[in-house]
Amino acid sequence: PPAPPGAHDAAPRREPAGAAGAATIEPGDLVSKDLFSIARGGDGAVWVGTAAGLVRWQAGAIDSLTLKTNPGERGLIGATVYALTFDGAGNLWVGTDQGLNKIASDGTIDAFTTFDAWRGDLYPSSVISPLPAPLCGALQYDPAANVLWIGTTNGLARLDVTPPRVAETPLTRMILY
Repeated sequence: PPAPPGAHDAAPRREPAGAAGAATIEPGDLVSKDLFSIARGGDGAVWVGTAAGLVRWQAGAIDSLTLKTNPGERGLIGATVYALTFDGAGNLWVGTDQGLNKIASDGTIDAFTTFDAWRGDLYPSSVISPLPAPLCGALQYDPAANVLWIGTTNGLARLDVTPPRVAETPLTRMILY
């Protein structure tokens, strides 16, 4: 059975036709026939950005991730996926018509958008970012600087994707109650 809207169905929904080592993904396998971007992950999965969401093909199985429409469900901040890239940590960055998503290797999805495009009924205010515009049409990862360049319809943005350092404080004295 198909996954509910916005779900990232980890179970295979359809096996594309093709011989070993080669596969054909038919238009019916995709959430849209309009394709805008393609990226390949370190695990061999091929990700395709479409006019109606994101499609992942891996080991013959196809699943998709579409627009988030309800609080608490998984999904993308925008329906149309224009750009895809991976950073050095293996996170997939997704440029959409309404902002930017980061899909971590554990499946968590973070969102970034402008105040004007923010949907308070779906996302906390923490997703509001200094993007020049919500439409993110181009992405480029710079591994030397660990920076993601984001091309929007109103200019270029630079995002440092270096994970925050965790400060460790050694315990010198502990009191238990």
